[in-house]
Formats: sequence, structure tokens, C-alpha cells
Amino acid sequence: MKFKKAITVVVALACSFVALFSVAGCTTQEQPEEGRDVLITVAVLNNAGEKKAISEFINAFKASQSTIDVKAKYIDPTYYTPVLTDWAGDTLADVVWTAGDKHAPLSAAGIFEPLNDYIEKTPGLLDDFYPALVETTKLTPDSDEMYFVPRDYNKITIAYNKDMFDAAGLEYPQNNWTWQDFMDTCAALRTAMDNGTGGLDSSFYPLDGYLSWAPAAYTIIRGFGGEYMDENGLPVLSDNGDTTAVENGLTQIYTLVSKYYAGCDVMGETGLFEAGQAAMRFLSRPSISGITGAQMQNYDFVAFPTMPVENVVGVGCSGYGINAHSAHKDEAWEFLKFIISREGQEVYGKTGMGVPVLQSMKDDSSWRDYPLKGLNQEAFVYSGTEDLFLNYYCYADADLYSDLDTVYTQLIQGAEQWDAKEGYDGYTTLRAFILSKQAQIEDLINRG
Repeated sequence: MKFKKAITVVVALACSFVALFSVAGCTTQEQPEEGRDVLITVAVLNNAGEKKAISEFINAFKASQSTIDVKAKYIDPTYYTPVLTDWAGDTLADVVWTAGDKHAPLSAAGIFEPLNDYIEKTPGLLDDFYPALVETTKLTPDSDEMYFVPRDYNKITIAYNKDMFDAAGLEYPQNNWTWQDFMDTCAALRTAMDNGTGGLDSSFYPLDGYLSWAPAAYTIIRGFGGEYMDENGLPVLSDNGDTTAVENGLTQIYTLVSKYYAGCDVMGETGLFEAGQAAMRFLSRPSISGITGAQMQNYDFVAFPTMPVENVVGVGCSGYGINAHSAHKDEAWEFLKFIISREGQEVYGKTGMGVPVLQSMKDDSSWRDYPLKGLNQEAFVYSGTEDLFLNYYCYADADLYSDLDTVYTQLIQGAEQWDAKEGYDGYTTLRAFILSKQAQIEDLINRG
């Protein structure tokens, strides 16, 4: 299909730069530790959180059996380049970390082994999974093939500064609040800040506005009836030229900025919440590490507001796929199967990095007590909203994925900056701007 641009060019390019970009310390010639039969390697991002998680998984897995050795190798956070390069050079690890919304181009290129045959050998293995996570593992919405094992459940929530709510004389938000409640709260906080109520300051903001963050932006647009994908799984921003639904969602983003509800860095996170200068912030469970040691200490969490048209909330995950060229696929699968077992999920929960993928562990202390005992953990698993996984990159190869991501970021950026220019990029209406992005998407689809 036209949407599928061949990835062979990307891989070929990667081949020519193996020496330059490949992860140092190839493990293909390493031997298992004494007493074990097989060594498998696991490639994860080179950051503190992922190092901690994989270390705990490896230690627990090795303690659970005596034949398989596991060692980690660390890849650059850019992710795609080292994976493609190692694949091209046939040095890719047996198991590879992947984000749930980023696996499609790698899976489509044949880099990740389809896991259905392994899963079917263990009937009921995924019955306890949150359904959205199972869908995330697929290449396309109508596919049955699964390409990676999710290791966490990351629902979008809101962190809030209790001191600022107290100063403004506002009650703390509850998990069943609505989008209108959220906007009313933003308005009340803005008024209190502008008036200097309770020691608040007009330089503060109701919301640390990381609005270009895809899970939050997609939730808002879908929550007002818009879509990034048609019934065939192709990117789309209009319904036969009708942009009303997408426009309604973008208007909410524009309102947050234009009314000074959101302190907004259009290309990323501001850090206002961590600095005690914003009352609220969108986040998922892996992001809490950034606030647990911040200046602002008196905080809690609340579920993302229920939306007016489609009551959806973005859900993401990360996990691990098996290198399709691995010589130890069976052993790699044993490691992945351990990760999603109750024992493995208890190990992960205690890292404080995420919520278990098993619905039966929704109330389990293994994650609720780490590191946030006593706070509103229910926000991270709140069942009053429907999970929305980021499926709008389906069918995309690595190049197309990157280009689509740019278009969607520009879309949100345009909504954020609309007021300042009485339009954006020369477009005098939001509808015209949206249609211009639709035209860009169609050009991307047709270019190959």
C-alpha cells in the first residue's frame, strides 16, 4: 500500500554507519556466567530509570531459574538509530526495549519477532491485561499479530499542588471531575493568582502546559470528537473536509494558552510545576520521579477529567520485543514471560516507575506503596474513563513516523500560538490551518 514506504533504505543507510553509531561492546561473542547454559542480551535506553528497571528484572529472573543468563546493553535515547544500526550489523540484542507508540515502524520492518506462537502456548496469558495494552502491541488496528510485551500501564493523570489550591480556597479535585470542572478550576486559580489571593502570584500558572505531549493532546482532540485516524487506519484530520471536531479540541488548547491558564513551552515541558510555579500538570506514572524530589512537596494526583463527547484518556506503555534474528528466541521469551508474571510485575512495581499491566494488581501494595504511599493512587487506574491508546502511527515506517509526528506537533503548536498572530503560518482561520495539515498528511501518504 502507498502508506508503506520501504524501510530498506533506512536500514541500508544504517549499515553504512555501523562503526559510527553502533552501541559499544557487542555481546554476540560473550559467554554465559559459569553454571548457566545460555546468555541473552537486552537492549534498553541509557538512562537511570531504565537501568534500574532492567537490573531488577534481570536479578529476579536469574533467581527464578538456573539455566539462562541475562545481560543488559544500553542504547542511546534517540532509540531508532541504534536499533536500526545494530539490526543492519546483526549485533542487535536478543531483547529490545520499545515504547508502545513507537514499535510500529520497527515491527513493520521485520525487526521484532511476532509473538503469537509463543503466547498461544500459554492459554490465558493475556487475559488479565488491560485491553488497551494488548491493542498497542499490534501493528495495525485490524491485525492479530503481537510484536512486543508491555511491562507497564501508563494512564494520563494530573498532579496538583495542594498548597496552591489551599491558598486559592479551592477544594481538591476528585477523580470523577469533568473537563468543564477542570477549566473552571483553571479560571478560579487564574483569578486567585492575578489577585494575589493567599500569597499567590500573578506570575504563577494554573497549569504547567506541556500541551504538545501527544497523549494529552490526542486525548483532548478525541474527547471533543476529533480523530487522527480514519476507519482504515490512515492519518486524517477532517471528515470529508469537515474539521469541526478537531477544531473543537484545538480550541480548548488555544483557550488554555490565551486565557493564561497554561504556562506553555510549545516544544516541550516547562518545569513550572516542579518549581512550585504551577498548580497542575499532566503526567503519567513514569514521570513522578521528576516531582518527588522537587521544591514543591505538598502534592497529590487526580484522574484526567472526563471528556464531553468521547470519554477517553490516553494510555501508553513501554515493553520489550524479541529480535527476529536472535539465536535464542525461546530463552528470550522465557524472560519476557517472567516480566509479565505476577512476580515480575511486583518487582517492577517496587521500582516506583509504573503501574502493573495486570488488572488483578490494580489495588496491590507492591506498586501503590512505592514511592507514594498515602496519595491518590486510584488516579492512575481510574476506571471511569475509557483507555485510549496512541494508534495513529499505524502502518508507519521510521521516516513516515517522524514526519507525522512533526505534523501533529505543528498542529498543537499552531493552536497554542493562534492568538498572538491572529492566525498561524499565514492562515486566518483555524479550519484553513487544519486543512493545510491534512494536505501535508496526504502528501506524506502518497509520496511513496
